[in-house]
Amino acid sequence: MLKRDLGISPEERYQHRKGNWFFHDLSYLHQTVDENGKAVDIIKESGCGHWSNKREEGCCVPECRYYFRKGRFEDGEVIEEHKKLVRDLTEENVIVQPPDMNSEEAHAFFLEI
Repeated sequence: MLKRDLGISPEERYQHRKGNWFFHDLSYLHQTVDENGKAVDIIKESGCGHWSNKREEGCCVPECRYYFRKGRFEDGEVIEEHKKLVRDLTEENVIVQPPDMNSEEAHAFFLEI
């Protein structure tokens, strides 16, 4: 993902993220999980994407990073975002490390298949 994201210009990244207002921190639509693990939509009266914000430049509120028609999402920001994602996924124990292909276990596994 990091290599792919860095292959896009900072201006294109900004435009892509601007268009995905539902992921903005200030989006009017948020989804959370209740105490039973069920997804719950929270709809605020204003925020990015709300009908009251629609204008030629987009649909973000003035406080949003993506409010302006043009902007940049720099390489350093992409790298920091990626590092945070890896940290979070590592803490959640959802990243699987590849096995050592020289180990006895790997050798035994490939003999079985």
